[in-house]
Amino acid sequence: MADSKEDKLTDLLAIEEAQRELEFQVNKRNNQKKENHYEFNMTPKELYSYLSESVIGQQEAKQKLSTAVCYHYQNLSTNGHERRSSTHKNNVLLIGPTGCGKTYLVQKIAQVVNVPLLIADATRFSGTGYVGDNVDSLVHDLVLKSNGDFNVASKGIIYLDEIDKIAISSGQGRDVSGRDVQVGLLGIIEGGSEAKINFRGSERSIKTDDILFICGGAFSNLYSSLRGNHVVDPHKKSEFDDGEYLHNIEIPQLIESLKKYGMMPELLGRIPVLARLRSLNQDDLKRILIESSDSVIKKYQKDFASYGITANFLESAYDSIASKAYHRNMGARGLGAVVEESLTPLKFHLPGTGIDYVEITSETIDNSLENTLKVIENFKTKLGEVKQ
Repeated sequence: MADSKEDKLTDLLAIEEAQRELEFQVNKRNNQKKENHYEFNMTPKELYSYLSESVIGQQEAKQKLSTAVCYHYQNLSTNGHERRSSTHKNNVLLIGPTGCGKTYLVQKIAQVVNVPLLIADATRFSGTGYVGDNVDSLVHDLVLKSNGDFNVASKGIIYLDEIDKIAISSGQGRDVSGRDVQVGLLGIIEGGSEAKINFRGSERSIKTDDILFICGGAFSNLYSSLRGNHVVDPHKKSEFDDGEYLHNIEIPQLIESLKKYGMMPELLGRIPVLARLRSLNQDDLKRILIESSDSVIKKYQKDFASYGITANFLESAYDSIASKAYHRNMGARGLGAVVEESLTPLKFHLPGTGIDYVEITSETIDNSLENTLKVIENFKTKLGEVKQ
């Protein structure tokens, strides 16, 4: 009789232990679901509006990027990994001349979507890794950008710049940065496979299903074939102006030209969204200075303000900065260089002089040192008059 009671007690304890273990496993699974769940609630129009605050022009690229990114992350937020059975990834190819804002657009998107962003140069890769990195190192570096969190990295963005530099060469010999690299990219760009990486001394794997790939390139040599027999102004044959030619042809013709350029059809098929960016003219550069929320002018105004100096940029200054940057053929990147070069004398000499207000004019931009000395001299003259 005693043995029977002990057996029942043992059975009850075993049942309770099994219930506790089941509750633990259920809670563990629910917590994992919460950790893996990604929230996204932005519409394409909202993302477009956000980009337009800092990116001037480039309507086509902003619209296509906004649509591709929003649907990628909305599907991920709503359906998780199950969405792969009915949808494909909206990987993007950005084509446009140097300095038109390709990288900047991607950076702004990663900020608002709040996912890790890896910016990599396609020229660093080889097909095997003997000459350069292999393509799996992209995923490894994205994990590093995510502070070692594989779950966060699996939802990130990889921006592969200078994709045009791995076009298959039509010359003789093995093209280590051409076909082999493109073949290596096929698997990880589309997803459906796992990238094997060596992370902190051990081999790990990570699914690339939900990593969004955005590729960018200038494709400079592509323009000659697109121009055909068009008559071109001999003074406008720079890469800076060639972005306009991209917008004069249909997408199917552009895709065929990309294939002839050396991009594998299989790779192009895995990048369904193709967005073209225009070159920036002088008016565009001026608008960036005045209208962009990230205008370099605001940075320099803050620099001066840290020393108690108010810097007021006049219209003529914007014109001169935009003109200089445009003729350097550097696109938007040239704006910062021109402003820094022009304002360095003022930034060096004004602090400590007692000057608390300065107007930046075209004379400041075109003759920076002479203008700086003139500003200081005028201030001393006025100061002397006040003392008298």
